[in-house]
Amino acid sequence: MYPPGVEPALRARLRAAGIDIDAVNVIVRAGGRADVPPLLGDVWAVGWDGPPLAALAAESQADRQHRLAREVDAFPQDPLNRLTRARHAATQTADADLWLAGELAVDLADLLAAFQRDVLEPITSPFTGKLLYRRDTDIDVATAAVVIEVSTRTGASRKVTQLAKLLGPLANPAGLPVLHYMPNLVPGGGPARALLAAGSAGVYTDRAAVAAVVRALP
Repeated sequence: MYPPGVEPALRARLRAAGIDIDAVNVIVRAGGRADVPPLLGDVWAVGWDGPPLAALAAESQADRQHRLAREVDAFPQDPLNRLTRARHAATQTADADLWLAGELAVDLADLLAAFQRDVLEPITSPFTGKLLYRRDTDIDVATAAVVIEVSTRTGASRKVTQLAKLLGPLANPAGLPVLHYMPNLVPGGGPARALLAAGSAGVYTDRAAVAAVVRALP
């Protein structure tokens, strides 16, 4: 999220520099996420001015999209920014999924390799022919050894579908195991069994138990 007034000023600055609306939306959305605290949102906005903005404006539409795909991943996943976001998320009790993921990420702060990371895929728009990046899935929490999906859902149908993506090469090129932290599931119940049958390496309802399992991984 942004401090008051920062988002409209950023949007106006980008448009005045001749940045296309697709790129403007990518930049603005990246700093307006719920897991981005206002101070970090302001840092992101300030970075799009002067020489960086001029360089972006000089690129082709496709090259601009390629650059932004890298930037909107690199900035939030910078180790310091990542931990700042996790700590902020751990205070967002109104968004239960984000809150739980933030708490787990803070518990694993010394091992954290990804937090709320969007997995982006390049596509060609069937309407405009432009190259764009769309979100294929997202990674809630990850270390160098495991991916952890966090959810307050009581069912597993959508998570089974997502699991196929989390185990796939786009989201998980290293082939890491995927665990599930879902405190509202019934241990050993049908949804938990469905996730295990689909390839989950473990389904947990207790945060401390998840953290202990992750720390025991080689």
